[in-house]
Amino acid sequence: MTRILVVDDMAICREPVAEALRAHGHVVICASSGEEALALLREDRPDAILLDVSMPGLDGLSVLRTIRRNPNTKSIPVILLTDKADKACIQNAAGIGVQGYLLKSKFSLTVLFGRVDSCLAAPVGAAPSPRPVADAPKPQSAFARWREQEEKRAARSPVGLPT
Repeated sequence: MTRILVVDDMAICREPVAEALRAHGHVVICASSGEEALALLREDRPDAILLDVSMPGLDGLSVLRTIRRNPNTKSIPVILLTDKADKACIQNAAGIGVQGYLLKSKFSLTVLFGRVDSCLAAPVGAAPSPRPVADAPKPQSAFARWREQEEKRAARSPVGLPT
């Protein structure tokens, strides 16, 4: 089973993505900060990393630079899942060696799963594809799907509370 580290300071973004990846058959480890992610990487080596850029403290690009400088982690595929769509950030990420760049406002679970699966299947050192997903179909965001699942779970509960 593949192990994926999901790093985002906002639980409302991190947890639905983690649950979706678990449902897709992956083992998921979560970190709520760049510092926590690097601490986890010292203990364990995931098969891929989903990383937010905008985080307090150590931001995602700093984490990515640290990952790429470490011989034990430099070959781990990293996909940025972020709200930053500016060209400079995308180019900077490409220069550091990111394998994917997904915009939180424009991705679907299908696109996320496809990007993760292609990164895991690519040979180590394969050329990155940091082009943001801006034109991808958006049938349902990860948050909308998570919310729908929680509403269904609450509806099945006799008092409307999650089970």
